[in-house]
Amino acid sequence: MIAFALVLQLAVATPADSVKLEADAWLGADKFKHAATSYAVTSFAFAGTENDAAAIATGAAVGILKEIYDRKHTQRFSFRDLVWDAFGIALGYAVFRQTQ
Repeated sequence: MIAFALVLQLAVATPADSVKLEADAWLGADKFKHAATSYAVTSFAFAGTENDAAAIATGAAVGILKEIYDRKHTQRFSFRDLVWDAFGIALGYAVFRQTQ
């Protein structure tokens, strides 16, 4: 599940070649992608396991692994991306929690 989610995150990410190492804005172009992907990963994990901790951990693991990947390939680890990942995780958890 985590491997699939990481592939999903990498698929929607902007290619490293087109990313300029400019200031990491809170409302940068990729922030919605981080939130949306974390929302989807958490939602799918929750639907598949119906376990709160597993769903949240899966969403968090994917976001952290994506930032580690970015650090290794683009020399940029973004704390702000992780904040948007957390927003997506919280939103995915809240929505699926309401549907039970």
